[in-house]
Amino acid sequence: MKFELTHANIVRVVIGILGVSMALYHMWLIWVGAPEAIMFRGTHLLFALALTFLVYRRTTAQSGQPPTLLDYGCLILATAPVIYLFVNYDYVVNRIYYVDDLTTADMVLGTILVVMILEATRRVIGPALPLTALVFLAYGIFIAGVEPMRLLDQLYMTTEGIFGIPLSVSAAYVLIFVMFGSFMERTGTGQLFMDFAMKLALHPAAVEGTTELGYPEHAVLTIGVLGLLCWVLYLVPRTAVLGAILYTGYLGGAVATHVRLDAPLFSHTLFPVYVGALLWLGLFLREPRLGELLPLRKAASE
Repeated sequence: MKFELTHANIVRVVIGILGVSMALYHMWLIWVGAPEAIMFRGTHLLFALALTFLVYRRTTAQSGQPPTLLDYGCLILATAPVIYLFVNYDYVVNRIYYVDDLTTADMVLGTILVVMILEATRRVIGPALPLTALVFLAYGIFIAGVEPMRLLDQLYMTTEGIFGIPLSVSAAYVLIFVMFGSFMERTGTGQLFMDFAMKLALHPAAVEGTTELGYPEHAVLTIGVLGLLCWVLYLVPRTAVLGAILYTGYLGGAVATHVRLDAPLFSHTLFPVYVGALLWLGLFLREPRLGELLPLRKAASE
């Protein structure tokens, strides 16, 4: 299929690159460890804001349309304050918050970031949460008597405001679980667990699907129990290798079934192979001793 160099297609490519880069960045940090809080949380926020203003339009009537100049303007305004903190990192971490006065740039960019985060939130989930945040900001200034500059200092220049614990949880945990859930959904692994449960419950859909594959109805429960048993053995560290071996055999039976039915190669017949490869990759990552059995690992160590 020929790629047309249109505005909408270019935006789709940029969104894809940003999304993949965000996922790879967070997976890399799982391996090497997270950097300092401002850098880690700021980078996470930078990705999120950029994707938000590229994906979501100002109104629901504009959904599905490419970004306008206003969207690009919001994108620049949203990312500039975060980049400012990165560029002036030494100044940010060495200043004494609540004591050192904010510079003009601090005040302007901090205000812009607050406004852009509220706008990004409105675009994604509607006005309820931004209005709630505005109510609390107004309460802090007009009722609690917090000085506006002190409030802005906390929100923008410390890890107790925008770059606080909620953003840290989002960057360190929430995104990883979202990625894991998306992976489970897109690869069909989540459906695999659902299939086990339906077989154990003898759900009519599971019984019908199994009999269509050529298996007798009384074998449905047995197949479900065997599959679940293999997974349980795989998940328990002491029996993980045994579980992987048994489940590889289970998946081999699935491949043989699809070959016998002349099912589509890449989407059906080879799907158990994909699952098996991920199964062993996960075991290799969680069990270092397994690497000693691989010739390439030995050659590298020599």
